[in-house]
Amino acid sequence: MRPYLCLAALCVAASLYACSDNSLPGFAQGGPSCVELGILAPSETETNPDDGCALLPIPASEWNDFSAIYRPDLSDFSSTQPNNPIFQIQDTQNTETACVDLQMFTLSGDGWKGQTGEYTLDCEGSGLCFYVYPNSKGVLATAGDITIHEFPSVPVIEGKAYSIDLSNVTLGTPGQECYHIDSLHLEGSFSDLSGTL
Repeated sequence: MRPYLCLAALCVAASLYACSDNSLPGFAQGGPSCVELGILAPSETETNPDDGCALLPIPASEWNDFSAIYRPDLSDFSSTQPNNPIFQIQDTQNTETACVDLQMFTLSGDGWKGQTGEYTLDCEGSGLCFYVYPNSKGVLATAGDITIHEFPSVPVIEGKAYSIDLSNVTLGTPGQECYHIDSLHLEGSFSDLSGTL
């Protein structure tokens, strides 16, 4: 079972939504998409030679700070696995919803348990899921590498730093709607929502 969860773009709202169809709340109400707002701008002319997908540059260094949260227990969400902790990092460019979303589950796969190192983006295999939301639906990474340079250890999460690089990421299915991100660096610090939700 793939864990689908989306967080309102501003973590201070402390509001979680279960997303069974990968739609985000703002889009369900007809809000402008990340492409319409100019936050995500897939190339209309350039593709990656390996997967044939449209290049999707993400200038994260020029964006607002990313929101990063930790929650230790998702047992109250029927679309996720019970008692499955989540680390989630999202952009805050759009106040309605996220455009970029990294979800990290320590119990969903065999490959990642919260440690640093190099892994493959794979929801079921490693528990490391990456999405972009150019329009109304999320597009899941189907290939790509993630290097976790710095990451907090449970139980001390609040204010602890993370540093993560994604590289050579294919999102979606080549030959259909798909995007390619050459590289993306994420860094910041986590908020621990353990006692607030």
